[in-house]
Parts: sequence; structure tokens; C-alpha cells
Amino acid sequence: MPFFPQFLGVLVPYLELLVVVKQSLVRLFLSTPILTLFFTLVVGNVEMKWLRF
Repeated sequence: MPFFPQFLGVLVPYLELLVVVKQSLVRLFLSTPILTLFFTLVVGNVEMKWLRF
């Protein structure tokens, strides 16, 4: 795919958006309360699976 200036003008803002979204998600999932909640949900789900057997 050739990299013409018009193409780069469209590609660069898109890549910047991807970087911002990725950084936001990393901050969200590194939050201690969210990790605690996620861990609690996973453990609860595993315990419920064991109770069925």
C-alpha cells in the first residue's frame, strides 16, 4: 500500500485515537477496585461451577 500524503493525513489521527483508547483501558483495568471486583467475580464463578458437581 503506497503511503501518499493524503493517506497519512487520514491514518495519523486514527492511530492517535487508538493510542488514547489503549491508554484509557490500561488505566481502567489497573485500578485496584476494578481488579478486586473482577477477581471476586471470577472466583465466585469458579466456586459456582464446583458447587454444581
